[in-house]
Amino acid sequence: MRSVRLVRSIPPKSFFYGFGLQFNPEVVSFEAESILRYLQSYMLLNDWLRAEIDVDPTQRILPFADQFPAAYRARILAPDYAPDIDQLIDDYLTDNLTRNRDLDMLPLFTHLDEQRVSTAVNDGLTKSRPTFHYRLPDCRLNDPAWSATLEWNRWLEVEKLAEDPKRLREMADAWLSQEWEGSLAAWVESVKKWMSL
Repeated sequence: MRSVRLVRSIPPKSFFYGFGLQFNPEVVSFEAESILRYLQSYMLLNDWLRAEIDVDPTQRILPFADQFPAAYRARILAPDYAPDIDQLIDDYLTDNLTRNRDLDMLPLFTHLDEQRVSTAVNDGLTKSRPTFHYRLPDCRLNDPAWSATLEWNRWLEVEKLAEDPKRLREMADAWLSQEWEGSLAAWVESVKKWMSL
């Protein structure tokens, strides 16, 4: 079952206080190919999501939902990257030995291979879940115009792209080719165009 979980992370209108929202969408399949497509989709839409959410500057510097390293993005978006589940987990752990990722894959990977993950990340905090674990980089409970439904609908764009392998590959190739010239704003605009097709 899909769930929405509100988690207090740090109180509104204060550098020391804020709120975090987490979604735990169930996975479609535990096969490596399916999980990889969702991870790739998130990588491609992550900058657009952050632009749409308009992350508060104070939230950007807090170690709650950091973005994935560019080198890891490039690795998993490569056209010849077709790992089995062991390699997918190992490659993730190589570059992401932290729970503080927008899309924290540690709970799902712990569910799939607890010993493999706990050997690398033995923090006592990572719990097994048969779901993706999406930590929104910002949450505005004190804003009457904000709603969890809005953020859920944005997440659904990740699912939509993951289930469109042709468009997913085309977008990945565009990201890898640097057609957007390394400009974050230019990539976000490219994503909007892809999504409107």
